[in-house]
Amino acid sequence: PACTFGPPAAAMCDASADATVPDFWVGVFASLVGSIILNLGINLQKFAHGRIALRERPDGESKVPHYVCDPMWQFGFAIFLVGNLGDAVGLTFTPQSVITPIGSVSLVSNLVFARILLKEEIGIKTLASVALIIGGVVLIVVSANASCTEVTVDSLLARWRRTAFVAFAVCHLALLA
Repeated sequence: PACTFGPPAAAMCDASADATVPDFWVGVFASLVGSIILNLGINLQKFAHGRIALRERPDGESKVPHYVCDPMWQFGFAIFLVGNLGDAVGLTFTPQSVITPIGSVSLVSNLVFARILLKEEIGIKTLASVALIIGGVVLIVVSANASCTEVTVDSLLARWRRTAFVAFAVCHLALLA
């Protein structure tokens, strides 16, 4: 008998995977907004770290309070937590296979917030990298199989033996080497 893992296929094929159900779009919207908000929080924390670093003296004798006592850092952390709640709400209403690619929005929002708040320069390589990542996410979402299937260990091993997957894995390993 084939070994299976995860919930039964019937449990994964519920109404939350149906884009015509309003709750699906609540999850998508909550995750999208949550990803942007949490990235704002992270950038506010980085802004606070930079501000604290400017107050420190080179001799290391400054009496600058620890960063967790800085109001800007605390505010950024609170915003970060609220943004993560958005992702949690998103996962409540919408399947993870839809929510996870939405997280790529944080790459774009990070560029915007880093430029506005931190005055960081955005190079052509960074823009090209973000475009490639977003393109990859779009390809994943578009080519994903929307049907619900039960995955067995045997079927997973068979997928790993496919020529396309082996070529994919070899290319990635070569890039990492």
